[in-house]
Formats: sequence, C-alpha cells, structure tokens
Amino acid sequence: MSLSLTEWVDVLDKEYLAEFVPAGGASVKIVTAPPGAQNMVMDRVAEVAGRRNCTVARLRADETKIQFIEHAFFAIARQIDWMELAHDWLREQFIANGVALAPEQRLEDLDAIAGQMGVEPREVVGEVRRWIVNGLLKDHQLTREFRTAMALLCQAVINPINVSPSDSDVLLQWLRGGKYSLSTLKKLQIFTRIGRHNARQMLTSLSRWLHTNGRGGLVVLIDASTVWLPVTTTGDTAPPTIRYSRNATLDFFEVLRQFIDEVDDLEHFLLVVGVPPTFWSDPKKGISQYTALQMRVVDEVRDRDRANPLGTAVRLDVPMEVGA
Repeated sequence: MSLSLTEWVDVLDKEYLAEFVPAGGASVKIVTAPPGAQNMVMDRVAEVAGRRNCTVARLRADETKIQFIEHAFFAIARQIDWMELAHDWLREQFIANGVALAPEQRLEDLDAIAGQMGVEPREVVGEVRRWIVNGLLKDHQLTREFRTAMALLCQAVINPINVSPSDSDVLLQWLRGGKYSLSTLKKLQIFTRIGRHNARQMLTSLSRWLHTNGRGGLVVLIDASTVWLPVTTTGDTAPPTIRYSRNATLDFFEVLRQFIDEVDDLEHFLLVVGVPPTFWSDPKKGISQYTALQMRVVDEVRDRDRANPLGTAVRLDVPMEVGA
C-alpha cells in the first residue's frame, strides 16, 4: 500500500514540522518512491521545512559516502553558515541584556555598540566574554568540542584580534572535514578530530545550536537512490561517482539503524531518506540482508486497506511520468 506524495507531505508538515520538531522532537523517515522521483520528494519536503523556518541540508549518495556518519556530518556542515549563527547568538545576547541593537548594526563595530551602552569598547569585549562563558561554554547539552568551537567563532565576531582569521578558518575546516593544522586545533583547546566516534554527538549539538539561534530545527534529506545502482555499468549510462558494494550498503543500513535507535537522544531533528523499491526487493543489497534494520521499519500490525502515514517506512505513489 502506498500514499500520495501530497498526502504524506501534508502529514509530515502538520504532525512533525509544525510543532513536534520545533518543540524538541526528532524522527526518522524512510521514503520509497519510483526511480527518478526522489528529487521531487526531497523538493517538496524542503519546501515545507523552509516555511517552518527549519534549516535544510540535502545529501546525495553519489556525492557523499553516506555509509560513514562523519562524512554525512561534514556534508551537512558545509551547508551551514556558521558565522551567521555566531552573529545571531551574539545579537540575542545583547537584546537579552537590555541592549536593543538596530538590525543594521554591525557587531564588529565595537565603538558604536560601546557608545550605545555608554561604556568603553574594551568593556563591551569583557561583557561579551562573560556571556560566552556563562551562556555557551557552560551549556552542557552541547558537546565540549562543539561549544568550544562555537565560543571561539563568537569571539571572532566581536573581537577578531584575539581569534585570528586563520584560527577561524581552522575551526570551519574542522567542522567541514577539510584540511587543517592539528597543532593549531590543539591550541584552540580542541583535541579530537570529528570521526565515527563523535559525529552523531556533533550532529545532535548542531540541531540544538540551530534551535538556540531561532531556527525550527534541522531537517536532513538524503537521496540514497544510487546505492542500489550496479557497481559496474555498461552502455551509455555513466557510472555513479561513488559506488556501493554490498558491505558498504550494510554499513549504510547500520547508520540508519543507529539513528532510529537513538532518536530519543536527538532534538529538533528530522531525517528523511529517499530509497528506490529495490531497497525492499534486491536479493543482495535489500533490507532483508540486515535484519536489525528490517525489524525496526516493518510494521507487524497494519491496516489491510490503508497505509500508515506516520510510520517510519512509507511508500509513496508518484505518477510514473513524473518519475521517468
């Protein structure tokens, strides 16, 4: 049984994006659609998520090795404007402490802000540093490395002398999986790389950080349709940039299983994974090859005449001319 795309997106909007995700909830959805229809599905979800003021990150299996959680985090991080989030947090701190900054007021203009506060610029820097220590570095809902990085980026906005552009660049490269100096990173009091052991915690911190800065939450859309393309292709069809063996596909299933099992630890988060029908039927790379995930997404009790639009796994009915 399947649902229409419009019906399912409406349910997703009303039941999840309108209140559940902004209030701190999290969910994982695996959506089956005909080959070629994934872009349309993701476009529709991105549209309603944007209307709900959620930050949307889109990943494709032919561009990101989605069987590695750290690669997925890096791909998401490259779509985040980290300096804008730092600006938003600082602006909110000024407002919370009785300093009504004009929307056009640049936070880098310490002289103007100090004049409005009736203090010296160095006193503004000291006050902001106290806000960062008390409001950010002591926020233990964020991982230590994450809040340290966000604190340094906030300091870089208000006092770029203390945090050089190169230090900010190192932090951004660390978040985005780029090249950086490990010695410089250690000088910034961050002593670990982002890898499989901590990428999920970093993602949890990111979704909370986004909500702290006025966003409804984080919506991650993964088009996984190319996972089930043949590893070798013939004819005029170009092979995918990233190819998935059976073992790589099982690793991807494990990533999904962990997201489902740990969904209660996530906040302000929605993951939508688009898969083709071969996700269910492929004899070598189908879900039947990974019982741990299969048991979590297959409904043991279901209506014979109607699909469950709130289920973890949903099959969508998209017109074939659209999916062609």
